[in-house]
Amino acid sequence: MAEKDSLIPPPPPTDVSFRALAIGRTIDRLCRTPGTYAVTVVVPSHRRSPWQVIFYRVEVVQSLELRR
Repeated sequence: MAEKDSLIPPPPPTDVSFRALAIGRTIDRLCRTPGTYAVTVVVPSHRRSPWQVIFYRVEVVQSLELRR
């Protein structure tokens, strides 16, 4: 019986908005490989307009240490 219970997915969270949950699920799906990622969320002034969410994978081109 306990084995069957582990196959049932938990209910979706109720304390998080649908948009935030969608962003979190997308991050979980896209950010599987090691690296540094950045997310930009543009929330428009009109409430019913869709949010623009941009996902970046940040790659270092060059790193320097400079003396004073």
